[in-house]
Amino acid sequence: MKENPLHLFHEPLDLQSETFDTREMGADGEGIDGGILFTDSISEAELVSLRNKMFGAISVQKNLAEAKSRKKHLILSYLRVAAVFGLVAVYSYLFWTARQPDFISYETQAGEVAQFEFPDGTKITLNGNSKLSYANSHWTTFDRKVQMKGEAYFEVAKTSDPQRFHINEGDPFAVEVFGTTFNMKNMQDLIAVGLIEGSVKINLNKEGIGHEEAYFLEPGELAKFDGNSQKFTVEPHKNLDRISAWKEGKLKLKEDDLQEVLAIIGEIYGLEVVLASNELDLKKVTGTLPIGSDFHEMAANLSILFDKQIAYKEHTLTIY
Repeated sequence: MKENPLHLFHEPLDLQSETFDTREMGADGEGIDGGILFTDSISEAELVSLRNKMFGAISVQKNLAEAKSRKKHLILSYLRVAAVFGLVAVYSYLFWTARQPDFISYETQAGEVAQFEFPDGTKITLNGNSKLSYANSHWTTFDRKVQMKGEAYFEVAKTSDPQRFHINEGDPFAVEVFGTTFNMKNMQDLIAVGLIEGSVKINLNKEGIGHEEAYFLEPGELAKFDGNSQKFTVEPHKNLDRISAWKEGKLKLKEDDLQEVLAIIGEIYGLEVVLASNELDLKKVTGTLPIGSDFHEMAANLSILFDKQIAYKEHTLTIY
């Protein structure tokens, strides 16, 4: 019985197997050395089928290799695209971060007075318990917009820059400056601007109004805004220099209401001032009160000026 050679393809064909004769075939179908080839015992049709399966197997392996190569190339392409997008994202983030401004702040402690200068040449004297800040960027110039809390004396420089100097822009009480010297106080619910020379515009946005009102100050005028009552007043002031006398480390008083004086002292030193007697509230005070970093010295001066005993406990100053 003739053996069916096709059973050899039930398993993958091993071209390196010793059972497969790879001798060169002559023109008559015999091996060149005269031996009988594997194909001598099969028909022509079986031989054709065998050859087709052989080349089919080779073609499949070739297609698999090509598909694997294409897949590898596609993955590498995706990785290259992802790497490019990743680099773009990183550089974009770094560029965006670099353009974000830093905020430079100046802050004083109780009784401390500090002086400094803005990039545009504007000179500032900052009173005790005060803070002033502005945005600073390596990509842009100083935008002349600052935020201030406490009290400060401004000598705003005149520049060729059309951008005006702004203080607390967007707040209920904002100041727009036209090359000016003035004193500004922004403490708790009281905001006041005393104009010494030049011109400033007060942009007022009271609660419930729904629109902004503008007021221009003239030299010698004092503008006040009470945040509690929403009351705004502008009145002439005979001696604005004494409003900014704190720059020299003293507080000038002339028939001033004691309650207001004590409120100023409390703001400068970050204290709560309490009057033990209502009678003291009616007293008017005239004189010069030294103010400085030494709180105990200031308390002693208060005692002499008011001729009253003073007690200090847990950031509270009580006058008896």
